[in-house]
Amino acid sequence: MPTPLHTLYERDIERNVESVAVVDNRDEKLIEQEIDEYFFTDPLLSHVTTFLETLTGAPTQTTGFWINGFYGSGKSHFLKFLYYLMAPAHQQAAFDHFIGSIRDYEGDPFDQPIRDAEAVQLRKATEALDIAPIMFNISAFAQQDETNTHTVTQTFYNRFNQFRGYHKSDLRIARFEQQLDERGKLEAFKQAYADQKGEDWEASALMAVDFHLSDVIEAVKTVSDLDPASTRKALEREVTPSTDAFIDELNRFLSDKPDNYRLVFLVDEVSQFMAGNENMLVDLQTIVESIGSRCGNKVWVAGTAQQELKELLDTADVDDIKDAFGKIIARFTPLPLEAQQADRIAKKRILEKNDDSERTLKNFYAENERVLRNQFARDNDVYRGINTKEEFVESYPFVPYQFTLIENIIYSFVQEDFLMPGVSGTERSLIGITHETAKNCKDEALGYIVPLDAFYNKQIRDSLKHYARKLITDALDLPDVQAHPFWQRVVKALFLLSHLVESKQINFPATVENISFVLMDEVDQDKARLQRSVQEALDYLVNQNVVSKSDGQYRFLQEEEMQIKKRIDNTKVRPGSQLDFLEKNVVTPGLQWERTAQLDGAKIKLKRKVDGKEIGSSGTIPVQVLITNNRDPNQLAFDRGRNNLVLCVSEAFGPEQQATLREVIKVDLFKQANYDSASGKRRKAIDTFAKQSKAKLKALQNWFEEALLSCTYISAQQVQQASDHTGSTAEARYNDILDAHLRRIYKKRDMAYGYADSRRALKKKVAEPGDLNDSLTTPEQEVHSHLMRQAIPNVRDVINHFSGVPYGWQDTETLHLLLNLRKKNKWRFKWNSEEINTDTFAEQAVNRSEQASITLHEQESIDPALLHNVHEAINRTIFNKALIPQETDPRALNQAIESQLTEQRQTYDQLATEYRDAPFAHHFAAIRDAFDDVLDVRGTEARFQQIIQQADALGEQLDTAVQLEQFVKTNGEPYMEMRAFVSRKKGEFEALQESDRAYAEKLVHHVEQNDRPDTDFRTMKQFYESVQEALSKQIDTLRNEVQSTYAEALDALESYRDEHDVDNILPEREQVLQAIEQYDSVQQLELEKRSVSDFQTRYRTQIRQAAEERRARQQRAKQQQDAQQRADSADSDATDDAPAGDEPAPDLEPAPNEGPAPRQTVTFSVADAVGTPDLENEDDVDAFVQSLRDKLMQEVSDDTVIMIVR
Repeated sequence: MPTPLHTLYERDIERNVESVAVVDNRDEKLIEQEIDEYFFTDPLLSHVTTFLETLTGAPTQTTGFWINGFYGSGKSHFLKFLYYLMAPAHQQAAFDHFIGSIRDYEGDPFDQPIRDAEAVQLRKATEALDIAPIMFNISAFAQQDETNTHTVTQTFYNRFNQFRGYHKSDLRIARFEQQLDERGKLEAFKQAYADQKGEDWEASALMAVDFHLSDVIEAVKTVSDLDPASTRKALEREVTPSTDAFIDELNRFLSDKPDNYRLVFLVDEVSQFMAGNENMLVDLQTIVESIGSRCGNKVWVAGTAQQELKELLDTADVDDIKDAFGKIIARFTPLPLEAQQADRIAKKRILEKNDDSERTLKNFYAENERVLRNQFARDNDVYRGINTKEEFVESYPFVPYQFTLIENIIYSFVQEDFLMPGVSGTERSLIGITHETAKNCKDEALGYIVPLDAFYNKQIRDSLKHYARKLITDALDLPDVQAHPFWQRVVKALFLLSHLVESKQINFPATVENISFVLMDEVDQDKARLQRSVQEALDYLVNQNVVSKSDGQYRFLQEEEMQIKKRIDNTKVRPGSQLDFLEKNVVTPGLQWERTAQLDGAKIKLKRKVDGKEIGSSGTIPVQVLITNNRDPNQLAFDRGRNNLVLCVSEAFGPEQQATLREVIKVDLFKQANYDSASGKRRKAIDTFAKQSKAKLKALQNWFEEALLSCTYISAQQVQQASDHTGSTAEARYNDILDAHLRRIYKKRDMAYGYADSRRALKKKVAEPGDLNDSLTTPEQEVHSHLMRQAIPNVRDVINHFSGVPYGWQDTETLHLLLNLRKKNKWRFKWNSEEINTDTFAEQAVNRSEQASITLHEQESIDPALLHNVHEAINRTIFNKALIPQETDPRALNQAIESQLTEQRQTYDQLATEYRDAPFAHHFAAIRDAFDDVLDVRGTEARFQQIIQQADALGEQLDTAVQLEQFVKTNGEPYMEMRAFVSRKKGEFEALQESDRAYAEKLVHHVEQNDRPDTDFRTMKQFYESVQEALSKQIDTLRNEVQSTYAEALDALESYRDEHDVDNILPEREQVLQAIEQYDSVQQLELEKRSVSDFQTRYRTQIRQAAEERRARQQRAKQQQDAQQRADSADSDATDDAPAGDEPAPDLEPAPNEGPAPRQTVTFSVADAVGTPDLENEDDVDAFVQSLRDKLMQEVSDDTVIMIVR
């Protein structure tokens, strides 16, 4: 008869197990069970010892204990057991169990944290203390507000008040009760209130104070002498708790307690409650600091948290809070609980076996050891399979890996916010889930292995939030899933496994292999058959768009993801999109191919294609990658030209790659069309699909890499194998294949080795002397033969010919060969039909725009006598010095002459430009133009003839230019100074004496007209100095005259000013005269001399206007004064004559202005009014005077003053 699983356990599997301690649960039966079933691991034994030794020992710097641990690590259980060790009602049972566990220690004695004798001594020391433990869950009792500034203090204060028998949630009522209690009247008051209201005070105190305060006061009056008015005020006043007040109250309470008294606050879920809130952290810091500094070792605080104290501080963003909390870290003794110990506690509390079942299981293991070890083997240490008999017995019917896995699943559910807020206890406990699962499997027979889907039971299901539960419900409600019980198991297992957070998925991804592994529920299960069944279920779920597959892993789609998945599936892919996508995202990234390839330095243009899609339209060598076109390579080799390179990757492109490609393209198109307008969950869902698509694209890229490494390819119409080439990556293999192909095509490429491979190298070759050996090399002969077959070849045609098949030469290599043919007198160059030398050829031939304009012609021969004559003409007749060497090579001689003429031409061009305004500049321009005429002659022989014919004329022109060049080098600066002086002062020479004017006229002619200033420059320099001195004296004389004139004018103006008694009108005398001193021009001084009359008129007008304005102001002031005096006199007379009570007489009108109005000054210009006619007789004078009088009389009036100006 099969053995049911429930018979294997030491304890009744159906019993109630509080998997997570509820600190406020005081049920005696539960307490007895918690104490009896508490299992001590080594860390727990050490922590209990540390706690008791610290509590019972001498005073230390510590204030309390920080108990931190992961989900399900047993923090609350441990806190509660510490409470039992201190609470008088449970102390004996708790210590009995503690010491008994030490005596029954199962591990290595050398590793035992504490001996029973030490434990007995700790028991005695603890029992000798008077301990008052106050245990509470801070989340359950805290009263939060907007700031939470005093939330922690208030919670501690309220728990302390409740411990003392006062109100547990209202400080006003607690203080009121304390006052009555200290008078011994609290119980009497409670009775009086009950008699008066018929209500229990403790149950109704808060409502009574808020709504029936008068009844409370009446009850107080009957039993106590508390002042009713003061009591009312105290109960009506809002009380803000403070840490100081709380500590003061603690010290008052402790004041009459013995030295062995200990008040211990045991606070559960501290970190969960605070969650990094800075105000709460500051509040806790203040409490701990104050207890430590003011309460000695009589008050202790122990708290539980999911992280270390330092980690809790790190959740706060404010640095000064972290600094403040740094001070209290030393106040706590850390008691960390290890998460990996949770499975040992679960095994002890839930799965511990009785003696008979241990023997049964050991026999079962012995019979099935090989199968068990192999069937449940894992390849990592995080998730352990069944390795030993002891592991099997201890964990059965579970597998060891499941304890770690389910812990990580619950942790992940919390991170994903799948669990409802109220399930932070049992549903997250490994003990609770293990117990629930074991109960559900209790009737299974020996040999049954609990699968992962069994963990998805009522405990987890009922704790899920709606949206999380909907994910799995939508899958379970699918018709085919409902019809297949096994598929339901797959859904449950996948739901648990696929929601592991990323950091936990690394060792246990939701692949078909792992899902099959966790679903095994038999010892000798057929894995292959199981995996096929799992795959069938997964395929159905993917097709129904409730599950997605990416990179071999499966995951549930969120609700929004399901909708988007359907829209992605319905996205239309236009024709050609596949090839566009393959080229941009697979082929080009994989090959890194460029539009040109290098072949020993030569650039070969490629015409690239992916199937039928061209990448660029130009190129010499076609390179094609076939992916979707799966034609036979042998037929392709026959159809394609010799230059074609075809990579037949299509041989490996199967249905799987085709489906992946279409899926990735659809996701890409959908994202492009919808991402910008999406937000929230929709954008997140698109991001999820894009991330999965990216992984699939990576898989497609990896496929391409692998396929190319072993593909067939076609080169030079021959079928070849990529595996015959080197390169471990697709890029390297492609480059090696391409290089081999190019070498098959360009068979004569190596003929150009050693020739110029760059423009810089080509320039260097131009400067090198020609080879004395004029025999042609093989590549030179190749070029020469080609040129001989052409009518009039040009450079572009030659370059194009030798860059093509089978040569592949670089442009500069071909140009270098052409230069060599020129140096060996085989060919010469013309550019736009004009002969050019090698320098010009090298400069222009590299420009593609000029290559067609440069033609090549067979070299001509020149008479040696002509070479001799041109040499003599240059060295003797023209330059009269040896400038060029004797040459038999007409090209070299021509280049030497051209170089010298160009250099001389530049010299005289610069001089002609620099002295272009000088009368002698035409001599520099003439020799420059003469040299230009020679240089413009095209053809060596023609140029030589021109030089010989023009030699005498060129020699004479050059002699003149050389003499003038020497002149400007020696006297150029003083000559230009003389020119500048004449240009600036020429107009003032008329003011000179007659003899000086004669010198000046000669000086002007010298600098403006003499084209050979070098012949009489010394004499002209003397004239220049004489004229300069004479003009300076003339200016000095005129300046003194002008200054005297202005001094006289200023004297007259100052007298006029004093006469009219005005100030601040005239300019400063020194400023006027100093300004004249600065003038150094005759014209300036003459102009200033003529302006003195206007100067006087302008300032006389200003003086007269200022005087008239002053008189007008004085008259107005006098008139106002007289009017005021008349008004005062009238008021006085009216007051004397009027009877009492009459109204005062009205104000008198002010007297009219009696003074004359100020007169306006106008200027009168004689020249503007009557002109400046020539007066030849008396009649002319009379007519002029009469006309002037008539004009003046028109301007005269009573209020006008006329001022005559020039």
